[in-house]
Amino acid sequence: MKKDEAVKLIEQAREHFYNNLYDSAAALYLKAYILDKDSFDSQDFSDMGNSYYEIDNFATAAIYLEKAIEIETSTGGLLLLYAQIADTYERAKNYQKAIDNLEKMAELYIDDSHFKGAELEAGFENLFLGTTYFKIAGLYFIEGRKEEGLDYLGRAIDFGHNGAKEEFKEKTNQDYVSAKEQTQALIKKATRYYIDDNYELAAKTFKEAFIIIPEVFESFDLFAMGISCYYTKDYRMAKSCLEGTMVLETNKNRQFYACFFLSHISKTQHDKEMATALMANPFSLANNHFDKSIAYFEHGRVEDTMGNPRKAIDSFHKSIDHLLQHLSHTEADVMAGKVKYDTLGKIYFNIAITLYKFKNKDWERIDSYMQKAALCGYKTGVELKVNSEQ
Repeated sequence: MKKDEAVKLIEQAREHFYNNLYDSAAALYLKAYILDKDSFDSQDFSDMGNSYYEIDNFATAAIYLEKAIEIETSTGGLLLLYAQIADTYERAKNYQKAIDNLEKMAELYIDDSHFKGAELEAGFENLFLGTTYFKIAGLYFIEGRKEEGLDYLGRAIDFGHNGAKEEFKEKTNQDYVSAKEQTQALIKKATRYYIDDNYELAAKTFKEAFIIIPEVFESFDLFAMGISCYYTKDYRMAKSCLEGTMVLETNKNRQFYACFFLSHISKTQHDKEMATALMANPFSLANNHFDKSIAYFEHGRVEDTMGNPRKAIDSFHKSIDHLLQHLSHTEADVMAGKVKYDTLGKIYFNIAITLYKFKNKDWERIDSYMQKAALCGYKTGVELKVNSEQ
């Protein structure tokens, strides 16, 4: 009985809605909903929500549009509903909810098999995505979140939205293409500093790039920036970058490194439980001698940085043991000059440098490790060994 009455009320509500009688449509829909909400399909919930929208009751409108989304099954229907509810939340000044729904709309559009293909690659004009990203950018700017806003302006530009180019220039006083190229050039420069272990210049240059267009950064760039910031004691930025690395990175060795450094950042913040959990992760992931060698080497470098030279040297020795097993060589082969392997030389060199930090220096041991580094062909070790003999 209630169901029949609810169906009749829904039919009346539809008629009122399509005749722009939104007050009465909303009232009739509400009566029907109280009697039997199961009589509603997604279109009914959508019309009910839009009735409340038209009479400026945005909070209630959002409730029923959410219900429509819950039961809608078609891609086209969902895309429309996400757009409607995003607009509703924007009118209600709930900008984050509006952003969330626009992002869901974009993701659905991309994921749906009908839309997949080359036409979604950046650089191809796509009015739907360009417009959606431009809208998201505007909402982020309203929220005062400039970095996210510029990120989405960049995406809108990549998908051919002409207005986004002017907006980007207005917000940054830069042309997007030239700003992107500048960011990439700075990342390249910073990476060279990082590879040369010049962490101070690397961190400084990475930060300069990050300020311009952060979305240009890929997982390795974040990783290198995180390590550079760690060594220059900017632990807050290092933690942020390395956490991003753990989310994006698929390279196991860099996951090892990120875990080690995050562990020691946790130590500096007196979070021993987190530090212990993170430190265990790289060793559990290592499944061969090479991986374990890399893990122990990075562990040693971090221990050295933390002021624990004895622990550092112990880890360096374990790294050497695993690497020699990986190479099927022995210490005797190293001393005979049979092992030309730069990474092995670097580990020996790090032991020598760490030993040098002790107050009572064992010059014989230091010289021995420098000699091994040189025999392995490690460039810095060779140069220092030659200089010491002159």
